[in-house]
Amino acid sequence: MPLATPRSVPVKNHPLVRKNYVLPTPSIDGFYERVRKCITYGMPGSMLYGHPRFGKTHAIRYVRNMLAAEFPQIVALSFLCWDTTGRSENSFFSHFLQTAGHAQAHTGSNSRKRWRLHNKLLEQVERSGEELLILFADEAQHLSIHEYEWLRDVYNELDLVGIRLLVF
Repeated sequence: MPLATPRSVPVKNHPLVRKNYVLPTPSIDGFYERVRKCITYGMPGSMLYGHPRFGKTHAIRYVRNMLAAEFPQIVALSFLCWDTTGRSENSFFSHFLQTAGHAQAHTGSNSRKRWRLHNKLLEQVERSGEELLILFADEAQHLSIHEYEWLRDVYNELDLVGIRLLVF
């Protein structure tokens, strides 16, 4: 028996079949409200905690989608923090460049990567028309003290050119 109404999405691509959906729980709604409050009041970000496998990554995806709907001009990136033993400035900035969508994320010296990251973030924010960049550091507990310092350096460099970086 044919369907009366044609499907807008094939069954195999439906979010329920692909398990590509997030339902806004009270915790996720609270997360989004915290992000909105930081945007509104100019706070530099916030730390959120959740037990392993409780859906923090899905919550970030939901919040990014909500931000895109409510504040389409704001640039929001999601940076997955890896638990690795070989931490280096080179790998940190390569990963950050890749997150920002830079085509040459894995080439050049540390200082060149820092410079390219700064320019890429500046370009994205200037194109948006806002002076705000939001970074979701997923699994930030994996960052080392050096990686937090490099992230602070990025924050300070953007601040010098009038761009607010909010980190969650």
